[in-house]
Amino acid sequence: MNIKLITDKIDIDLFLREITKTKILSVDTEFIREKTYYPVLCLIQISVDNNVYIFDCLNNKENLEDLKHIFSNKKYVKIFHDADQDIEIINDFFSIESKNYFDTQLANAFIDLELHISYKNLVKKYLNIDIDKELQTSNWVKRPLSKKQIKYAANDVLYLEKIYHKISKELFDQKKSTWYKEELEKRIKDNNFKKEPKNAWKKIKLRDFSGINQNLFIMLSKYREEISRERNIPKTWFLSDKNIIKLSSKNYLNINDLRKENLNSNKFFHYDDYSEIFNKFDFSKKTYENLKQKRINVKKYQITLQELSTEFNISQQLIANKKDLENYFGSNRIQINGWRKKIFDEIKAKTK
Repeated sequence: MNIKLITDKIDIDLFLREITKTKILSVDTEFIREKTYYPVLCLIQISVDNNVYIFDCLNNKENLEDLKHIFSNKKYVKIFHDADQDIEIINDFFSIESKNYFDTQLANAFIDLELHISYKNLVKKYLNIDIDKELQTSNWVKRPLSKKQIKYAANDVLYLEKIYHKISKELFDQKKSTWYKEELEKRIKDNNFKKEPKNAWKKIKLRDFSGINQNLFIMLSKYREEISRERNIPKTWFLSDKNIIKLSSKNYLNINDLRKENLNSNKFFHYDDYSEIFNKFDFSKKTYENLKQKRINVKKYQITLQELSTEFNISQQLIANKKDLENYFGSNRIQINGWRKKIFDEIKAKTK
């Protein structure tokens, strides 16, 4: 493995010459997201054959402009593992929409029973190589980077192309390539949808809206998203999910009632925020009492799903969770489309 830390225009030119020889690039990022809403992008690693190029996103930013065009260019297949966060960060950093990327974690779930396989386990599974993940939570902001950090960052992309070819062949042989592409497109749309503040409530895990003012719940979720972005803080440092659920389920007749919730125990909930929230939102309306979803016993459907998961050699979690089964076979009768429809039709046919 040859590792090159990009520091000047000569390095960039070398990298650009190298990628003319291929259309497949392996990519990873290192970032910090502990104290901010927006992640701090520290490194972008790109592997071409046995060469790894590491771009410092904190220093030498003038060397990054060419990457912007590579990520937005359909010409190159960009291989990631567990791509969602990397793509979100790259898109925000460059103000682009990344095109033509491949997610080894998602693709593997179509040919394996495990949904969230780690990169370490994926490398072991396909290449029988053990890699060290000791520096996963390293301080990527500190400069200069240590030799161990640079090697660790390089290893995170070194094996992706070989794995990509193996998984792509398996998807083709099992006639699941179309399924994978369809799911990736769905995930891109879902992520873009949830990124809008008005849709932030979709990211909060909630079984149903029984006892909750649904409209207030949605508006508070949007407000938290907007404040967290404005202050550039993690959302839970302002209001937690539990805070939003509770605020949406109680009537506060005056601001002192609201203050009893002790929201300022959250790291960046200011005392003045009580007044802002109380004046901005109407807490006097009664909650909706008729939105409780009628529960059904889906155990028999779960058993059939597990059997079909093994039969199709595809992650059970990827196909459906308990709530999906409740929504489909219960009173909601949601519609299932795409590759999942075939499996849901079989669940229905096999479950009496």
